Amino acid sequence: MNNKGKYIIFKYSPLLFNECFQHKDFKNHGEIKSAGFFWVFDDKNESYGIKVTCYGESISLGVKSKPEEDEKEIKAMLLGVPKGML
Repeated sequence: MNNKGKYIIFKYSPLLFNECFQHKDFKNHGEIKSAGFFWVFDDKNESYGIKVTCYGESISLGVKSKPEEDEKEIKAMLLGVPKGML
């Protein structure tokens, strides 16, 4: 697995989407906590065998990423496990 794209962390869940969209296209979906860009790739040394890396900011929303928190949110969503299990 090697995927990249954009994301928004809303109050209750993350939203991952293709880079051809702008962050502002999804601004009406809820309260925004953070936003930026992500990579997801296989890594045998990581829990559950995947690594999520978040970085940057959304210029169209004026919101920065919170890499450490965002990575946990996205990884938990992708794996279907609570953040506390990571």
